[in-house]
Amino acid sequence: MIRGKAVAMEYHLPVPDEQVDPGDDLSHESQDYELTCFMCLQVFTYPVSLNCSHSFCLKCIQDHLKHKAAADKYSCPECHAEFEVKPRLVKNGELSDKVQQHARCHENGIICDYCLEEESPAVMSCLQCEAFFCMTHLRPHSEKVYLKDHVLVEPAEAMSLRKCPEHKEILKLFCRDHGTCICMLCCIVGQHKQHPVCTIEEAKKETEDAYSAFHEKAVHHYKQIKALIEEDELQALQFIESERQVAISHIESQTKEQVEELDDVERTIQQIHTLLNQTDTVRFLKVNHFFPQNHL
Repeated sequence: MIRGKAVAMEYHLPVPDEQVDPGDDLSHESQDYELTCFMCLQVFTYPVSLNCSHSFCLKCIQDHLKHKAAADKYSCPECHAEFEVKPRLVKNGELSDKVQQHARCHENGIICDYCLEEESPAVMSCLQCEAFFCMTHLRPHSEKVYLKDHVLVEPAEAMSLRKCPEHKEILKLFCRDHGTCICMLCCIVGQHKQHPVCTIEEAKKETEDAYSAFHEKAVHHYKQIKALIEEDELQALQFIESERQVAISHIESQTKEQVEELDDVERTIQQIHTLLNQTDTVRFLKVNHFFPQNHL
């Protein structure tokens, strides 16, 4: 427990409540059981599955199927499900990946930062949390919405990011001249000797402040440009509306003149129609004498 808290304090690691489960020991036992072959009780070696979905080491299940009695049916060593013919062995890819990941973690010797009672190998590291997690404590990163955007990397890759490649010490300082993270030995005997340095926390705070100031300027500039665009858009709409009103007035004026002319033509047609229907010759000629010639 002391080791876990010390690591968290040294690297300023967040310790969310949901990542510290009082049933961790049971979870680790379940994790170990998941990677253990039912027959040899060792970590799987090339795990394969039967039709009943139970998995075993390839050699273990081959030996079991090979030495069955002639009168017996093929069966699963774990659930005793029987098969009419020799079952087909299918590689369990998901389990193989977990076994390989488990092996890499043991080889790297990187331990979960949150396993307080019993050390467990770390399977992944979170760049945002700046911590190593075993399979059990990594679970919240896939279940909690606010953790799903965190970047997860292999423990070895995360460790290489934290350690000085020259002195293999933890990177705790920041060289202002070169703008890079360094270890204590770098500024004492290394190429950063006598360079102005600060802690990585101070450098992070200064960088955050600089980005915040830049963000404010960018937002202010954005608002200015947006205001200019909106003003230009308003002027354009006003011009279009003004031109629209002029066009409407012109069209209405032309339409009115054409309607009046149409009425005149309609009256003329009606008069001609009346004249043509006149049967009395004298009356016809008399009416025709008074009919406006310019309408013809």
